[in-house]
Amino acid sequence: MRALLALLLVLLALSGCASEPGSGTTETTRTVKEKYEQGGAYYLSVTGPSDSIVQVEIREQEVWEEIKTGETVTFDRDWHVVRIEGREISG
Repeated sequence: MRALLALLLVLLALSGCASEPGSGTTETTRTVKEKYEQGGAYYLSVTGPSDSIVQVEIREQEVWEEIKTGETVTFDRDWHVVRIEGREISG
């Protein structure tokens, strides 16, 4: 019985670690601060946590061209663009 209780406590503790805020989120929306091209690759500088800036490579030039500075862009968990200003992009 003690082993079962110990196992339950361990599982409860592990499930608490897995449920950090934002860990279950599959999409994140950020504001575009800057767009730039470097070495043939396309990048966005977007808002990050705690007023930081996050650099994101955009692999599709057509998608990068659609995005304007100041717009909001929604990314999936792999940082692929899924929406621009709430508008689904054609993929």
